[in-house]
Amino acid sequence: SRKAYTFLTEEDPRITIIWTPDSSGISAPSNTGNQNPVRIPNPVVVDPLPEDTRIEATTSPAPEEKNFADYILVLPLLNIPPIYVYLNTDHKYYTPPKENPPLPAFPDAKKAQAKTPVKGGGKLRNRWKDSKGKIYEWDSQHGTVEVYDRSGRNHLGEFNHITGEQTKPADPTRKVEK
Repeated sequence: SRKAYTFLTEEDPRITIIWTPDSSGISAPSNTGNQNPVRIPNPVVVDPLPEDTRIEATTSPAPEEKNFADYILVLPLLNIPPIYVYLNTDHKYYTPPKENPPLPAFPDAKKAQAKTPVKGGGKLRNRWKDSKGKIYEWDSQHGTVEVYDRSGRNHLGEFNHITGEQTKPADPTRKVEK
């Protein structure tokens, strides 16, 4: 039978990470030692440095910069290296428009076959083309459309899909498949 490893974060809200590895063929003890996890005080108190020295201390990240949690998980299996886990807030992605027409600022644009992978992977960007062949691709990070000429080799800029207002200038380094 498989064994599941569980880790509970300290932040609010608490997050539980459950990992069930494939059998490694190694029989590990169910008790790996300390049953009381080490609690690091928050904040960690450091005695002030004497003012007559040139020694400086920097807290990194500064408390106001820390909007993430990170952990190093060490499993009781010899052949599995420690796992670094980084947790951050939701990115708040924008879903592609469902209106009719989907791009009111570009009413001539019709749904086309998606070809460009979304950053981070998993699926392809929604795509539309107009009667002149211009390519419109949905930017789910910003909630805008990226516009390219009919060849896909010339980026024309980023635009608000409702008003048509240009929100970012053309980027000559950006290209998409035709």
